[in-house]
Amino acid sequence: MKFKIDNSDFKLINKKIMINNKLFNNKEGFILFYSNYCNKCNIVKEFWEDFNKRFENIFVFLLLNCDDILLENDLCCMNNNIKNYPTIKYFNKNGKLYNYDGLINKDDISRFIYSKMY
Repeated sequence: MKFKIDNSDFKLINKKIMINNKLFNNKEGFILFYSNYCNKCNIVKEFWEDFNKRFENIFVFLLLNCDDILLENDLCCMNNNIKNYPTIKYFNKNGKLYNYDGLINKDDISRFIYSKMY
């Protein structure tokens, strides 16, 4: 299962990310936009990996390092108005992105994930 993404996994349309969902068997999923310089991001990445293991048959969990200029992730984050780290977005089976606006902690994100199961 692919866990990190690069610019081959999505394309920019009108400055917005569109997920290439064929790579993920048309699953719904979540993207964690992070910075290596963000302490909270490092904490979230730890339980993000746990979510990936627990829900891998249902959802896709992706990481996008906004500091990575070689893959132009910095431009992707800028074009998608990622201003705070960590930022979480949910994508549906059609690849459309939605903002997660809850608290950034394991319990609240877990509840959000479960809410997308039904």
